[in-house]
Amino acid sequence: MSTQPATSTPSAARFALREVLRLWKPAAGEKGFEGMVAQALAEFTGYTFRLARSGAQFGRDAASPKAPFSIAMEAKRYSDSVPLQELVGKATLAAFALAEGVDVWVLAATVEVSEPTQRSLEEILDREGISLLTLDWTETCLPPLAVLLAAVRAEIVAWATPLLDPAALADLSVGLDDIAGDPSFDTLLAELRAQLSPALLGLDAFRKKGGEWCERNFASSKLAQRNFSQFLTPLEAPSLIAERPGVRSAIAAALQTAMTDPEGDSLVAVLGAEGSGKTWAVAKWWLPSDPRPILLLSIGRIADQLSANDEPLEMLARLAAHQD
Repeated sequence: MSTQPATSTPSAARFALREVLRLWKPAAGEKGFEGMVAQALAEFTGYTFRLARSGAQFGRDAASPKAPFSIAMEAKRYSDSVPLQELVGKATLAAFALAEGVDVWVLAATVEVSEPTQRSLEEILDREGISLLTLDWTETCLPPLAVLLAAVRAEIVAWATPLLDPAALADLSVGLDDIAGDPSFDTLLAELRAQLSPALLGLDAFRKKGGEWCERNFASSKLAQRNFSQFLTPLEAPSLIAERPGVRSAIAAALQTAMTDPEGDSLVAVLGAEGSGKTWAVAKWWLPSDPRPILLLSIGRIADQLSANDEPLEMLARLAAHQD
């Protein structure tokens, strides 16, 4: 879930903006609410979005063309609450039909999506490697859907001009200006850009799955020997290595220094003679870390498949595939 800063009580302009979106007619089609969200996503991301034909949507109302990074969108113009079963069905269909060609499934809604619903949708999509981006209308902070529309407000107002009467068009324009003027807008806009960035997308899911893989191997001599070619088992009882709190503290301090490097190009190396416990020290440091960083171990069988000539991203991809 997004950690958005709280905002003041929604203004009359913001309420009127929501009413324009909630009552938009038609709901579907190029000139409908679906078309508006597709237009906003296209302007914001720079990708082309094509609306799906009725009856052949397969869990999305619109999508960008199939490419190394693709987005599918489902737009729902609700008035009261989100029907969980309907969305679960949509997400399940999307996960099944779009798994090989979509990276992000965007859910746009004119009401707030509850935390249990959000969690259920994430679990369904995550199993197929699809990330969920919820653009809903939250009550206690700046609505993500409004942030998207306000980010490209000039284009959205121009798109809507021939479709709305003067009063509704004024409510749309004033409401989007009100959203853009909110003190938290820039922070939430940066967060939205990160959520739609191919370079950053999926890292949370990767961190979770990679962490679970490491935990399983760290707790089993059999798995550790197979994957690491050594008994790297800090979670197996009893542990076979002495505690080294000083080493862990030194690693944490070095990483903290590296992360605050304004140039962003610092490296941290754990040095020591062969067999001195370098890998164990890193594993013991990683386990209590909160949050845990992504841990990729190039030891054991996978190390033999890596080459100094590999591109960095190719090397990371191989390590990630091994930890699946």
